[in-house]
Amino acid sequence: MNTRKSKKIAYLTPIFTPAVGGAVAYLEHLSTLLVERTGVDFLLLTEKFPGSPATECHNSGKLCIKRIYPFRAGRAVKDLWSYISYLWQNILFLGLPYFIYRNKVNIFIVHGSFLNNPTILWLVLRIYRFLSPETKLVADLRDPKLPLRKLKKLRLFDSVISCSRNISERLMNDEQLSSKVCDIPIIVDVNPPDSEDVTNVKLSYGVNDKLYIFNGSGVSREKRIERLVEVTAEVRKTGINVLLVVVGKRRFWSEGLENAKQEGWFYYLGQVTHQEALALAAGSWIDVNLSSVDSVPRHSLEALMSGAKVLLPKGVPEFETECIDHVAQEESPKEISYRLIQIAEGLIGKCEYNVNKHSCDHVISFYEKALEL
Repeated sequence: MNTRKSKKIAYLTPIFTPAVGGAVAYLEHLSTLLVERTGVDFLLLTEKFPGSPATECHNSGKLCIKRIYPFRAGRAVKDLWSYISYLWQNILFLGLPYFIYRNKVNIFIVHGSFLNNPTILWLVLRIYRFLSPETKLVADLRDPKLPLRKLKKLRLFDSVISCSRNISERLMNDEQLSSKVCDIPIIVDVNPPDSEDVTNVKLSYGVNDKLYIFNGSGVSREKRIERLVEVTAEVRKTGINVLLVVVGKRRFWSEGLENAKQEGWFYYLGQVTHQEALALAAGSWIDVNLSSVDSVPRHSLEALMSGAKVLLPKGVPEFETECIDHVAQEESPKEISYRLIQIAEGLIGKCEYNVNKHSCDHVISFYEKALEL
């Protein structure tokens, strides 16, 4: 028997399809590729989702999704129900050790978002570590939010996956973690839209004859949407009749956003499909991301792969090393707007960031090594 094919991976993730977002895209690629390339069994443990079955299996039963936990228990908007659902989620975590043992899991991976907030999960993992020391525990950190004071808790894990240099540099603040860190680039798999797709999508959203700045990160303070609105206003002051088109989750709204919408130059289109977002990026004057919370932002990588001109967020070492001229280094809206116009008008050359390092074939080999598959 091929022991390589006998391993089972369980991955605890806050969201999965049919939800949308970077975490979903990442796990869709990772789970499918590992099953197809290594023959492992992959079990995804995630939230319940309206209209979706509690259990769903693919790839001849080797890839299974178990929707167990309350819907949106960790959502940003806090109300009484969110606290109740978060408490219930933590109570359900108590069943993880038995669930993992019953399913003969060899490798248990935890998405880093579960580790940012107060949670019983730390205790649960310690209990399971004691009961089943042979199971490989892996933390998968996708953003740089984990407080420095919590780094020592990560010593519990056998391996810590870091998807970016700023996360790795943060982890190196704890000397005991240095030997456990596995640097693995973000997986990005994009089918660039053709011109017909771009035209059709732009027509469907009423922007086919418009010049627009595009952002696929949604309406969020962390993603600095208010600053992007201010930057767009500065561009418009130069006489360029440009719109701001945004897609993704709406996490808040403000008077400034409402005013821009009422004036007719801010289009919030809500949540769209992945291919529609790529088409809107490809058809834009420029794709702009000013987020202050991303590791290496997936949307910016996808925009590059779709052929869009890009203005990238600062604070990402990979971008600042390879394509600093395309990074929004400035802080004031007027200065950022000047760089934006230079890139959009071709006064700054093409972004030379190496997107090939994020290809499926390149990245999946790192996971095979890190997980010993």
